[in-house]
Amino acid sequence: MFTIRSILVISFFFTTFCFGNEGKKVDIVSYSPYLLPKENIPYKYTLLRDNFDVTFFCGLYKYVETFSKDNPDLKKIIFFDYCEDPNTALLPKSKMICFKWEAIKIPLRFYDFYYRVYTFDDDLIDNVKFFKFYYPVLQPMLADIPTFNEKKLCAWVATNWIPKRLEMLDFFSTLGSDALHLYGVPPPQYRNSDMDKGLIPGFYSGEEKLHVLKNYKFCICFENTHTTPGYITEKIFDAFAAGCVPIYWGPNNIEQYVPDNCFIDYRKFENNQKMYEYITSMTALEYEQYIENIRIFLQSDKAYLFSQENFERILYDAASS
Repeated sequence: MFTIRSILVISFFFTTFCFGNEGKKVDIVSYSPYLLPKENIPYKYTLLRDNFDVTFFCGLYKYVETFSKDNPDLKKIIFFDYCEDPNTALLPKSKMICFKWEAIKIPLRFYDFYYRVYTFDDDLIDNVKFFKFYYPVLQPMLADIPTFNEKKLCAWVATNWIPKRLEMLDFFSTLGSDALHLYGVPPPQYRNSDMDKGLIPGFYSGEEKLHVLKNYKFCICFENTHTTPGYITEKIFDAFAAGCVPIYWGPNNIEQYVPDNCFIDYRKFENNQKMYEYITSMTALEYEQYIENIRIFLQSDKAYLFSQENFERILYDAASS
């Protein structure tokens, strides 16, 4: 039986050798510099650049404003997130593709600018106009994970303090400075508190973050929204890579993508106190079973869907469509 990975590889070689390399231009327009290639990440978008003349732009609105006319060599314009500028409608729709990165729900009229949309939102997927993509956030687990007894209790890396996160932070603030260590940008009332451990240097989801998290048994991972099915970001995967068990709150269909024996499902607790009692009473044996479950998952076809390799495959297929 073919695995997901083998099917993707076969698809790549079929597309490449049966249809050939058209060698045309592809513009990728991003709202965020994080989504563009970096010198220290040479593999990013390699497949696309090996087969097309790719130009990267940071600034959705600027691109729309400066687009003068359609170039016959321009095969695709790929927007990493959508643009609200109505002049987007003046761009050639037959070449316009949108990868919807952010969690916010938008009016469907903005999708009319594009002939294809790639989204994590399972409610929209129809494989006609709306296609599935997965955040490319998979990383292998670090090799040098401290033991259960060497780890501190709980960490949290956050900057965006939506109400549910604030509620959890308020709860931990009553438990003493060893209950939770907070990294990132805390809300004003908690800055310079005993919980506040400052910013983690390095790149987004970089090794520096993983080498901090590996020293904790648990990491609070609350997505920016839990109402969009299929919205799964780096938060839970960074914890996995650090050998840290996530306390996770995300989409209701998370188990469709990640086995429930790999994380602590925040939804299952009556209140924060019950959740805290659960993690503080966990034995080393129970904890190590979580870690082993995570290791197995990270090697699975389900986890592969969230790999950079799979995302490049989807991106290449979009450009070739």
